[in-house]
Amino acid sequence: MAGVNPNFQGKLDSFFSKVNDLDTTQKLGVFFGTIVLIAAAYLWFFYLPQKNEIERLENKQSSLSSQVLVARSKVKRINKIKEELKNRQEEFVVVMKALPDTKEIPGLLSSLSSSASEAGLSLESIAPGKELEKGFYSEIPISMKIIGGFHETALFFDKVSNFNRIVDFKNAKLTMGKDNNISTDCRAVTYRFLKDKKNEDKKNSKKKKK
Repeated sequence: MAGVNPNFQGKLDSFFSKVNDLDTTQKLGVFFGTIVLIAAAYLWFFYLPQKNEIERLENKQSSLSSQVLVARSKVKRINKIKEELKNRQEEFVVVMKALPDTKEIPGLLSSLSSSASEAGLSLESIAPGKELEKGFYSEIPISMKIIGGFHETALFFDKVSNFNRIVDFKNAKLTMGKDNNISTDCRAVTYRFLKDKKNEDKKNSKKKKK
């Protein structure tokens, strides 16, 4: 055989010669022993490395699948938070209309006067009082005196209850007068949202520097 090492060829011929001299039982033993060696070599050099690589890839796939599930869960949570934030912003807009951060007293006095007139009442007096801070909001009292019929008075209170801005009536005193007219002395209270004083001070200091 061309290209075969003579020493190896000699050893191979010697091996086969010895095998030919064996009896059938010994030959079977050599045959099965060779199969076992080939199988062991296959397991050691081919199967086990491939098995380890497959296990590594399966573990990596399992890890990636877990990461995908976590990512999807986070995306769902983020979307839920965004939706909740959107709802809170819409609620905040509604609340800020009812609880603005400015006094807007002239506009409110005008609305109260117009409502009294539309209800058919006579507005005898209306005057704002001193603003009282109550933590994150303040109360602005407004003293009022209106005169008119019972139905007109009830209509006036109903109109005010539909204002975007919160207006509560406290300490109302009703007195029956002439011609069944009712004189109502009451204190209307509206509210104002107070901004963070630190932020307000910063804004005011910036304005002064400019």
